[in-house]
Amino acid sequence: MIGDSPSNDVAYGKAAGCMTVLLDTGRSTLEGAGTGGADIVVGDLSELPTIIKSRFSDVPGLTAQPRPFPTTRAGLAALSGDVEELLKAVDNGGLNERCESGNTPLIWAAEGGSKEAVEILLGRGGGGTNERGYLGANAVVRAARRGELEVLKVLVGDERLKPSLDSPNDKGQSALHFAAFKRHPLCVRELLIAGADPRVRDRKGRTPDEDTDVEEIREGIRKFREAGGDPKILFG
Repeated sequence: MIGDSPSNDVAYGKAAGCMTVLLDTGRSTLEGAGTGGADIVVGDLSELPTIIKSRFSDVPGLTAQPRPFPTTRAGLAALSGDVEELLKAVDNGGLNERCESGNTPLIWAAEGGSKEAVEILLGRGGGGTNERGYLGANAVVRAARRGELEVLKVLVGDERLKPSLDSPNDKGQSALHFAAFKRHPLCVRELLIAGADPRVRDRKGRTPDEDTDVEEIREGIRKFREAGGDPKILFG
């Protein structure tokens, strides 16, 4: 909340739980209230963007991040679906080798939509589905975001793998949130049948059905939730 009155603007902002910015026009001196405990004090609004940038530049998810790219042999092979090269890389110790972005070969395979690469990595005991990579996303989240249904089926279909279906990324978005937001109804269906929680909320407090503009997906999730998880009512 931004204002020039410590006793009104800053006080109300604090009461509402907001971060407060005091524009120091001299009113604080007249009111005798000092800064009123404002989080930020500026003499001119033009100063605010620079201050905000410096204050929040290190907060995960609030700043733009460079697009990640594989920096390991196994990661490159997994993303491209080059099975022969992937097997060589795995045999040379690259099974769980992370790239600079934090992604494992399994996450790259899910990103690239290579079912065969995913099966190879899982068969070799590579990077569990709960391993988090770039921006905190695991393989299930990446597959859901990309709409890679066949890969998603492999990841969630074997109970021995025990994927954390509701594990969020750094922005609080689960695989179900991504599948809904990116308009992938069959991925939404697969996740719900596998046990994903339709009530899970992201950091903005939204459930997956509140995070999509596709009526079919929205209603499907709501009906599934209201039916107590009965897959018979799902679309697809």
